[in-house]
Amino acid sequence: MQQFAWFVDAGYLYATGGELCLNVRHRGHIEIDFGEITRMLAELGAEAEPSERHLRTYWYDGAPGGTPSPSQNAVAHQPGVKVRLGNTVARGEGFVQKGVDSLIVRDLIRLSQNRAISTAYLLGGDEDLRQGVVEAQDMGVRVVLVGIGLVGEQTVATTLMREADDVIALDRERLAPSFRLREFEETPADASERAAYDAGVDFGQTWRTDAGAEDVDALRHSSRLPGSRRIPPHIDRELLRHANAAIGYEISERDKIDLRQGFLHGALGNGMETEGT
Repeated sequence: MQQFAWFVDAGYLYATGGELCLNVRHRGHIEIDFGEITRMLAELGAEAEPSERHLRTYWYDGAPGGTPSPSQNAVAHQPGVKVRLGNTVARGEGFVQKGVDSLIVRDLIRLSQNRAISTAYLLGGDEDLRQGVVEAQDMGVRVVLVGIGLVGEQTVATTLMREADDVIALDRERLAPSFRLREFEETPADASERAAYDAGVDFGQTWRTDAGAEDVDALRHSSRLPGSRRIPPHIDRELLRHANAAIGYEISERDKIDLRQGFLHGALGNGMETEGT
């Protein structure tokens, strides 16, 4: 039976989809309903090619050291989804993805060589993906380039559009049900502080799920200490790494206060200490 697969560049999806649906490109302020969007993409492929079966959706993103964030783990737990992680490295005041495009190209070529797919839906816009498109086509695979917004707005590279067998665009009506602004439990004045606090809550809730009772008790005890010592160093390092990836840039010292406060709220809930950080 013939099969199709999706290849999703998450960085492109967050930035371009967020701008289209929310007028926001900063991924720290964007929340995606992963179940809704992966289901929508699979259904879109089935509608376009009723004779083909959905093999899976490949989701590509960057993470410091290749360590997945809680949101990336949430994507990986969706049925029919495989997450592939490149790295993120510091550049100026922000972070950029490294190795994501090469992962997409590699999978395109391997699946084509193995005749695992007959159609590839590529949700992305980088010129670096072009060679993967060409090689997949040489092996008989039909490649459909999927952009976001109007194709004429050039959200994808012109050279990539030229190589694809077909180009389709996801409009706001298709994407809006999957996008929403992140909600914040506290109200710091600055947007970056709200993003840092929310990233801390996210990490804290995930940590609490995996931690044992002794770990939680130890954290509750250390939360009575001043400053960053409220959080054990090994947890604090993971917290900062998660925040840099989730927010998309290296956070400031002011943001770290909100990040740690958010973590303690997420990990301890109503049982946390409320002394100043």
